[in-house]
Amino acid sequence: MDLSPEAAQERCRYGIEGVLGGVVREERPGTVEATFGLIGSERLTCTIAGIGGGRSRVTIETRRGAQLGNPAPSPYVKALADFLAG
Repeated sequence: MDLSPEAAQERCRYGIEGVLGGVVREERPGTVEATFGLIGSERLTCTIAGIGGGRSRVTIETRRGAQLGNPAPSPYVKALADFLAG
């Protein structure tokens, strides 16, 4: 992203809470952890790292409860990634 790590973290937080309706549960420099939903809840972790020149790399990871078979890709990861890229 063409944002400083601090600005990228703020954008992640806004995307989670303001756009996707998630709840930020824990935040520290370079990391935002959030939850979505009550039943079959999902946790997202965004890790933000500066890569120089005022740019940042954001990695979005998901954790969900046990599911049968191959779980579908997370709609929250895709939606947050699309928001951050837009």
